[in-house]
Amino acid sequence: MGKSTRIKKEQLDKNKKDIHPLVSSFISYNNTNESGVEWATWFVNHRKAIKHPIKTTRPIEVFIKSVVECLKSGYTPQEIRDVMEAKEWQSLKLEWVQKEIVREKEWGNP
Repeated sequence: MGKSTRIKKEQLDKNKKDIHPLVSSFISYNNTNESGVEWATWFVNHRKAIKHPIKTTRPIEVFIKSVVECLKSGYTPQEIRDVMEAKEWQSLKLEWVQKEIVREKEWGNP
């Protein structure tokens, strides 16, 4: 198992584009005006807000890949963020989003 790269606080605050190459190049599939840096920044801030700050780059990599899957499946950036914030998720999976969106449609917004 490889070592995780530690994220320095200065790196996050000073230049968010340097978080990880995956984030700065973002995605081939992103039909919104948002960049990977914006998504990663939102994710880092979300994790801080739920008292689970990010310590390595791995959660950001996994999150960006999951965002791509959700966008490809037709979910909007706002739907993704709303579900994550409402459920206080530390991470993201397409299956979780699908389940919650279906639940909201069946039962109404909680």
